[in-house]
Amino acid sequence: MKRKIRRGIEIALPLLGMGIIFGSVLFGPSSLQLQVLLVLIGVLILEAGVWGLTSGILPNERRYLALREEGDHFMGLIRLLNAAAVASDAGEEDDARFQETRAKMHTSVERMAELAGQDDLANAEAAEAFVAEAESLAEEADAEAEAAPEAEEVEAEEAEAEEAEAEDTEPAAHELN
Repeated sequence: MKRKIRRGIEIALPLLGMGIIFGSVLFGPSSLQLQVLLVLIGVLILEAGVWGLTSGILPNERRYLALREEGDHFMGLIRLLNAAAVASDAGEEDDARFQETRAKMHTSVERMAELAGQDDLANAEAAEAFVAEAESLAEEADAEAEAAPEAEEVEAEEAEAEEAEAEDTEPAAHELN
């Protein structure tokens, strides 16, 4: 349903732009400035539709993008395989390029099997959660690192105080002897 709405908007936008342009020229206001403004708005709407600028506004509902990319890669390999077969049949080159392309196709099929069913939207959400968790752990580690020098300073001061007490008590101990 969303795909039909998206397609309808992509078709209707240029038509709307043309309608605004023709309407403002043929039936528009008598003010030339307002007429030029309406034509300009119509041209912008027409260009937005023709150039496909609505794709940024309308969300993409495709979820298995990695599988689609691998399928496109496979289609490219089909072209290479055919070119290698034609060149081999014409005697222009040996069968090595054909066999190499065939091996790449087998690898691509295995990759497609791995990617099948992997939802890119769910993977992106999981990756975002992982990044957020890593950032929070990094912040905690930074806080601990900032607290560590303070703790070391306190320990050093305590050690100095203990040494000073030990020096003070040693002469008293010698006097008793």
